[in-house]
Amino acid sequence: MKIESFEECIEELTRMVEDKTSEEDRARGALDIMDRLVAGVDSLDIRRFVPAATSYGRHLIYCDPQDRFCLLGLGWRPGQGTPIHDHPSWGVYGVAKGRIRFVNYVLEEEAQGNRLTPTGFTIAACGSSTTVIPPINDVHRLECPAGGETALTFHCYGQEPKEFYVYQRSGERRVGSLGYDSTPNE
Repeated sequence: MKIESFEECIEELTRMVEDKTSEEDRARGALDIMDRLVAGVDSLDIRRFVPAATSYGRHLIYCDPQDRFCLLGLGWRPGQGTPIHDHPSWGVYGVAKGRIRFVNYVLEEEAQGNRLTPTGFTIAACGSSTTVIPPINDVHRLECPAGGETALTFHCYGQEPKEFYVYQRSGERRVGSLGYDSTPNE
């Protein structure tokens, strides 16, 4: 059954986090909800998720007052992408329009220093969803393939990702900061 409003999605996510206690169960529950949200995208008001000219757009849809989950909408122009990063909790993303490339990395610790090595990538098409459960597939990058069409993705995380790491290919990392192009009160 499609989810046809963000309010319905938030209600279902709230019930799910109240019923499930393990990270894996919550991620699987959120994946089912995300599948139904991206299936109902034609009923949603998605006008505010337009990507910025210089970088992808990050829009907070909802943050649970108990920080058990948050829901975001991201708009992407072809060629725009995230830096290589990780997450502090489980996450789910679904592609509502266009396509997104998801590139996984492994951090290799060596005597001469650390480095990141790509371990593969997936092209996620419109209507598909997937999970990220740390530490598996946790260090990654998302991008809208160049030459394609504008994309829209929805992301649900097990907490608002206020603290995470951004990586250089050398393996060096720094604390990342999170900002939004719009929030529910705007």
